[in-house]
Amino acid sequence: MRTGLLLLLLAITLAASLGATCTGLRIVMIGDSNTAGVCAPGESCTPYRTVMQQQLTGGWQVLNRGFSGTGVATDLPLPGGGGQWFVWNCPFVELFIDQADPDGDGESDFFPAGTAQVMLGSNDVNRGISAGEWRQRMSDLIDCLLELEPAPGRAVGVILHTPPPMYANAPAGWAETLAGFAQEARNLCQGGHPAFPERLRCGVDAHSELQPGLHVPANDPHLTTAGHQLMGELAAARFLEILDEDPALRIGMIGDSNTAGVECLPPCVKFSDVLQEELSQPWNVVSRGVAGSGLSDPLWVTWDCTQVDASFGADQDGDGEADGLPGGTAHVMLGYNDTPHLAPAAWGQRLSDLVDCLLAPGRFEQVLVTTPPPPEANAGVNRLLQVHSLAEEVRALTAGGHPEAGQRLFLGVDAFLELQQGVHVPDHTAHLSAAGHQRLGELLAARFLEVVRDR
Repeated sequence: MRTGLLLLLLAITLAASLGATCTGLRIVMIGDSNTAGVCAPGESCTPYRTVMQQQLTGGWQVLNRGFSGTGVATDLPLPGGGGQWFVWNCPFVELFIDQADPDGDGESDFFPAGTAQVMLGSNDVNRGISAGEWRQRMSDLIDCLLELEPAPGRAVGVILHTPPPMYANAPAGWAETLAGFAQEARNLCQGGHPAFPERLRCGVDAHSELQPGLHVPANDPHLTTAGHQLMGELAAARFLEILDEDPALRIGMIGDSNTAGVECLPPCVKFSDVLQEELSQPWNVVSRGVAGSGLSDPLWVTWDCTQVDASFGADQDGDGEADGLPGGTAHVMLGYNDTPHLAPAAWGQRLSDLVDCLLAPGRFEQVLVTTPPPPEANAGVNRLLQVHSLAEEVRALTAGGHPEAGQRLFLGVDAFLELQQGVHVPDHTAHLSAAGHQRLGELLAARFLEVVRDR
């Protein structure tokens, strides 16, 4: 879901993959009683959606919209009459997702979201519809979730799972009918959405991966404890696999020796690595800190468009692709090395030019700028005031977002205020202490997730 996840996720226009206007970290699970968490008779289990949540880190929120007895054809009567039930269609989505507000804050707790994951079919087997008719109903539901008309506002991407296998002692013909539905689900997602291929992806082939008798009992359609566990693990793994394909989950770190981790020797962990640890998979932190760099011409390395493309367009890991471009987020922390060379206003203009470069098509979807940390105490009051002035430039630049790109520019961490001389910055050097790297990495992770959720 490259062009879905991020679009909302990072604004993050993420004209990229599975994101969301309000929070691209929401994963809305749509399904029947198995998604709702019903277990096989006599068993006490952890619902597969909860197992999935436990497997995912990095701020993802797995939200339950499973309803027992539902399907895409359960509005049809059973043979002989009666038996109509709630059906997953657009009116049902509007009522039970769009308008659902369990916490009472006046906003939907589910949409907009980054991803809707769908697993249905078991309750449709006795409704007298063909596999082709089932596929059309599922396709209509997917269109509704992607809200192609009038404008996106539900899910940026849909992941479609096949239904689990039918229980062994089900009435004659049910297993064959469900197998037909599973094949249509495969056919539907393998080609992607006809209008937006990358916004529809195949999830877990539960019909093949789960085994009757072990994961589905002989006399009941509800997953066993082992079935819920395996389904949750497979769903999490597949979700991360899809995300790993998405360049918008890259976070490119631009900076000087502090970003490079100079003097951060074990057991010190440089702040970009702390950020990676805090966010975990699938976020991919690509650090390109260069000692002695900044925005001034006299420096060893000047951060401009040429340097950005050379640093993030390279293939240092040897996978045949650029390491950082295109990317989702660029993080910038510069300034200390520039204080002898540029007045604050001139430095602020160069920083603005760098942001324009980073937000240009083909580079990054959003930019976070962190103020420079305070200098070492031994540098004196004059250096402290100089760095303070550059911090003010950062605050001013990020205060209203980007003048043309809108809410794609944000203040990262106000490191000048958050980090303390003598604790996070030693008295004798401008390089962060181990405590400083740890503190900055933790603050940046929290701020990054805050920005993503707010988007």
